[in-house]
Formats: sequence, C-alpha cells, structure tokens
Amino acid sequence: MSMWAAVKAARAVELATEVVAIELLAAAQGIDLLAPLVTSPALARIHAAVRRRVPFIDVDRPPSPDIAALKTVIASGELERACEWPLA
Repeated sequence: MSMWAAVKAARAVELATEVVAIELLAAAQGIDLLAPLVTSPALARIHAAVRRRVPFIDVDRPPSPDIAALKTVIASGELERACEWPLA
C-alpha cells in the first residue's frame, strides 16, 4: 500500500509542478503586457528568472516547450533562489 501511495504522491507533485509552471507563464505574460507598470522587487526577480528561460509570447505558438522549461526551473530551485532574502 505505501508503494502505491508513493507513486501517487510523485504523480501529484509532477502535476502540481506543471500547474505552477502554467501559472508562472501566464503571470509573466501579464506583467509584460501591463508595461510600463512595474511589479514589486520580489516579483520582478521571479519574472526575470522566468524570462531567462522563456521568451515573451508575441506570436501564436504551442506553450508546451515553455511549460517544460519552467518545470525544469521549478525543479532546479532557481525560483527559490530568486526569492531569497535579502533582496539585492
């Protein structure tokens, strides 16, 4: 029973990571589209980390490569490091 629970938990983490990647992609796009408005310094660091891996979506294209790239960013801990205090 515990092995099956571990497999289900791993799948749940994978799916949650994908959802967070999609949300990050949408949020970064929204921040870009609202320029010249700016966001907070903490969110600007997250936005920069996202944009280092995923470009602004200016033409119609499949989002799956961007989502996959952001899943890698999440798994690597790069976003966590971008949030570390104190903000530089």
